[in-house]
Amino acid sequence: MHWLPGFHNPRIIAPQRFTADAVAFTMYLNLDKPLIGFWLLLVLPWTRPQHQLRTVIKAGVVGMLLTTAACLLVAVQLGIVTWEPKWPSVTWLWLLNNLLLVTFTEEALFRGNLQGGLSRLIEQRPYANAIAIFVAAGLFGLYHAAGGWQWIALGSIAGVGYGLAYRFGGLQAGVLAHFGLNVTHFFLFTYPMLEPTGKL
Repeated sequence: MHWLPGFHNPRIIAPQRFTADAVAFTMYLNLDKPLIGFWLLLVLPWTRPQHQLRTVIKAGVVGMLLTTAACLLVAVQLGIVTWEPKWPSVTWLWLLNNLLLVTFTEEALFRGNLQGGLSRLIEQRPYANAIAIFVAAGLFGLYHAAGGWQWIALGSIAGVGYGLAYRFGGLQAGVLAHFGLNVTHFFLFTYPMLEPTGKL
């Protein structure tokens, strides 16, 4: 959330519309954010349970497909995005930033730390894994509260999908599911969202 002083993250994408009906998008290289992810992985090794590569890929791809279908269908129905394939000139910057500074860090925090930690804390209770998935997903939804209730709902739905990928394939699977949804959204749908009616 960039609440601590001392970081002056550079803006690498000035406000621009990727499509005429989209909200203007600005991107900073938030170099403070991945410190959380790296710290969690180094200090709490249980945040990254080990799985065979085949299991990681299977869980990540299935999680990505289910989550992408659910979230983007709901987003279209809510009028937040529409079908708009594109290849913006800043694509490579966006891809690197989203994978390393967004997706990886958020999965380390919400799935590795929160979901993994809660499931360990209550592992003797019935439905411990399900509770951990839904609690972490709900907090992930609230993390998107700046976008309004629609983004809270979408974030929570996505969090369940990422949580299932993490549960069965570990942190790498959660990152794969998360990054896959973000990439699909970026390339094929309005990004980040449609301009609200009356503001064009």
